[in-house]
Amino acid sequence: MQCALDSKGSVENAIQHTQGTALAGRRFETLEAQNEFLRHWEENWASKRIHGRARRQVEAMFQEEKPHLRPLPVSAFRYFTEAVRTVCDDTTVRVDSSYYAARPAPISSQVVVRIYTSTIEIRDHRAQALLRIHSRMARPGSVVLPNNERPFNPSRQTAFLLLSAGSIGPQTKALCQQMFDTEGRVGQRAMWGIVGLSRKYPARPVEQACAHAISNRIYRYKHVRATVERLFEQALEQVEAAPQLALPLTQDHPLIRSATEYGDLFSRAVRHGAGNNGLLPQPATTSSLQSALVAPAQPRPAPAPRALLPLLTPQPETQPHDDDHAGNRTLLATTAPVGCPRHAPDARAAGAGRQPALSRDLLLDSAGRTGPRQSRLIERRYQQSGLEEKLTLAEFDWSFNPKLPRQSSFQLHTLGFIAAGENALLIGKPGTGKSHIAKAIGYQAILQSHKVQYIETDDFFIATR
Repeated sequence: MQCALDSKGSVENAIQHTQGTALAGRRFETLEAQNEFLRHWEENWASKRIHGRARRQVEAMFQEEKPHLRPLPVSAFRYFTEAVRTVCDDTTVRVDSSYYAARPAPISSQVVVRIYTSTIEIRDHRAQALLRIHSRMARPGSVVLPNNERPFNPSRQTAFLLLSAGSIGPQTKALCQQMFDTEGRVGQRAMWGIVGLSRKYPARPVEQACAHAISNRIYRYKHVRATVERLFEQALEQVEAAPQLALPLTQDHPLIRSATEYGDLFSRAVRHGAGNNGLLPQPATTSSLQSALVAPAQPRPAPAPRALLPLLTPQPETQPHDDDHAGNRTLLATTAPVGCPRHAPDARAAGAGRQPALSRDLLLDSAGRTGPRQSRLIERRYQQSGLEEKLTLAEFDWSFNPKLPRQSSFQLHTLGFIAAGENALLIGKPGTGKSHIAKAIGYQAILQSHKVQYIETDDFFIATR
């Protein structure tokens, strides 16, 4: 083979050349006779010939290259996969779910890892100098790091993990501290796992699992995770086994304030929003709260009372409407406190088709009787109401919380409380579907030729300042 350093060079086809010249048209009785002829041909013809492209004798070129040739290695060439890795906070690099010591490479630096069948080579990223050689581990999660190389001084990552564990509870922080004291920064991977459990499970079972691990001196993340999962499953079984309590309508509840307080609140809102371009209702008389809908969540002590606004508050009109239908003005507001995220169930398909026939027929009948002029009037009232979407109780998923007072909600949907001049108050925890029910009743009121005004709690309080 002849090859120049600055070009592709040329590769001699030795087998084809020999077959086409020395062996062409010849037959031999034995293999030894053929080899003897080829040796004679190589010494007296092939080596002494002038190379057609190099214009030099082949034997002379071989003698020049012979001192630079090296013997073939005893072992076969080993295939490997090369990748770039970053040195972790515990001075290791991760390869196939295992961790290998990378010193003297500094933390956060990049190194080149050559992955062979049975060994791992760690090399410098720039100079390609060999830094470490390790046997490749078959068990995932293995850590190949001598004890004298494990760093035990806390880093910023350690401080962050201990702070996060302390926010879960004292037992969680104590377990994470024990893991760090025992394994050094290598234990931070288990600490990350324990802290991450609080994003999936409540803090209480995580605290109980950490306390159990400390009492039994089992400082392993897998043990803590298995204990948390078991405790969580037991809690779910207890909740499912608890008797289902009836949720009747009631007038007396810690969250229901007196009618006088609600009357004063809306009187101030009406006076303040009189010149606010119709964002709030016009001045109106205040009627007493005659009916309220309450959905207690569990038979446990009620939390501290919060300021809640009535979701549906019909007010008699003091001025005639600009259309042929006179009715009541309705104010809608969510009961979530200011600054808290509002939730509404979105799994509507599961509950479709299971609502009482009365509400469905009423909704379809009110929509089917509208003419062109009435349709434009309904659409205009919808645009002025502040509702963001046209919701109905037919789209509500009642299966996500069977404790919701379904029958009472459909009774409100018939708008009988507006005809009776009464108020309706929806109270419950965030995410129970109050906003969806309120919007559905408000949209039904629009279809029944009522004027509706929907406003969120935080916007309401801002407007009444």
